[in-house]
Amino acid sequence: MDLANEHESNQPDTASETGSVNETQPGSQSDDTAKSKSELRKQKKIEKQLLRKQFQKLNRKEEKRRRKESKRKRIEEGLPSLQKRKPDVQVKSDVRIVIDLNFEDKMSEKELNSTCMQFARCYSVNKLALHPVSLIATSFTKKFEEILSRMHPHYEKWCQPLGTSQTETQSLESDLITANNSKRKRSGGNVEFFEQHFSEVYANEKNNLVYLTADSKNVLQNLDESKIYIIGGLVDRNRYKNLCRDEAEKLSIQTASLPILEYVEMKSRTVLTINHVFEIMSLYLEIENWEEVLMRILPKRKEWRMKQQSEIVHALDEQHSEGDDDDDDDDGEQEVEDDRTEKSQEIISKKMKHDN
Repeated sequence: MDLANEHESNQPDTASETGSVNETQPGSQSDDTAKSKSELRKQKKIEKQLLRKQFQKLNRKEEKRRRKESKRKRIEEGLPSLQKRKPDVQVKSDVRIVIDLNFEDKMSEKELNSTCMQFARCYSVNKLALHPVSLIATSFTKKFEEILSRMHPHYEKWCQPLGTSQTETQSLESDLITANNSKRKRSGGNVEFFEQHFSEVYANEKNNLVYLTADSKNVLQNLDESKIYIIGGLVDRNRYKNLCRDEAEKLSIQTASLPILEYVEMKSRTVLTINHVFEIMSLYLEIENWEEVLMRILPKRKEWRMKQQSEIVHALDEQHSEGDDDDDDDDGEQEVEDDRTEKSQEIISKKMKHDN
């Protein structure tokens, strides 16, 4: 009997324990509810992102199909191609644009290759420009020469003046400086290559040098043909902050930034690739309209939109905020958000079609 009583006394008080568990359940249920709402919102956000990507993919396919159809119709009707071709008449600009390649030690092999590819793109853009500029590469070392010659074995011909015939080209090549001790690698026409730093090449024109950097507080309003504009030949994936600006300040050289933020709202930094900066400047010489230039050249990956479009979206936000009541219903908020996004896209697409 004593053993039985002792055994019974050792049994846990199931009722009391159950009661204590039940007492903590209301709090845990509210936590679970809050957690489930948070997870639901995250899930909706993920689904929305996936739908947006699918929508963008369909848009790209449709745009590709439309372009092919437009090209086919133009061929059938005997109309000229819309593909950019070399203008019948090119008017040489006095603007000089220097690509400063003095950052070889700060780049990996892959980044050096990217730099050369972007420089080659600059050459291609300049070749087809209505107002081609003097394109100059400084600090053009043997490493850059090796990479560029591997990518473009006949890159020396880039020095050919615009409109020069093949016979004249051969004559020009024979006249180029080929001495091993010469610091001037290639020159004479569309492109010039210098082994020297730009500060040595243009030692007598220091007052005309303008280093373009997104970190400068001086905003470029137009292109002065008496100036020599320098673009940093650096692919660094944003590792080095203020590097080009610091380089210019060390040499007491003027700095300037493109007027991107004057016309565009951008989520990321306004740092662009070498070729995009060059393309913006080249197209500006043709149409002299920064807003139009930026719309054509800025890459979509920068997640930008024109300030005029942003004003439309902000106006829609204010309109909806005034009409909304203080209801906390998640579904209602989602419907308002979807409606706002749809109307924003509709207005922006109409605006862009009108501009085109």
